Amino acid sequence: MAKRKKLPLNTTEDLILRDLYRHFRVPDGQFSKRPEFSAHFLSVWNEATGRDDTIGEVLHYIGTMRKRGLWVTLDGNHLRMPIGESFVGISPEGLAIIDSVYAQMGIGSDNFTYSPELVDSVQRRLVSELGLHIPRHLLIARIIDRRKAGLLPKTGPSRSTDEGIGFADIDEV
Repeated sequence: MAKRKKLPLNTTEDLILRDLYRHFRVPDGQFSKRPEFSAHFLSVWNEATGRDDTIGEVLHYIGTMRKRGLWVTLDGNHLRMPIGESFVGISPEGLAIIDSVYAQMGIGSDNFTYSPELVDSVQRRLVSELGLHIPRHLLIARIIDRRKAGLLPKTGPSRSTDEGIGFADIDEV
């Protein structure tokens, strides 16, 4: 997968994005579960800045800043997700396909939010094997929910370079 370009924001644009985020009080993890809200947020952002960004670009910027500890927090002052809004009934067979594709890709679940191509590949497989089409935003939400619940394997490169040595040799240093 090609590396995404960082969304270049100047200081004023960064401040506007932070203000909008605090104003709307919806955590970035819920954007994929709230497609109407996401479209509205993006529209307000693009209008306020004169930009033409996609929601994926904006969420990637927010997510990157959040993971670096540089993003604003809502400190519990966020809007709660309405019960049942993100519910999608998926059979055990469908969940097995989602899990299999996720494991084969070896890509973290957050990447599905930023990359429509990844979601399309899961959707195609669900349609071809089960005749089941799940809207993109709900499929992303389900993948992220399953990962957060510990039902999907850890993905991505291992952060350890010691091949399992750990701290066993600490006394030898």
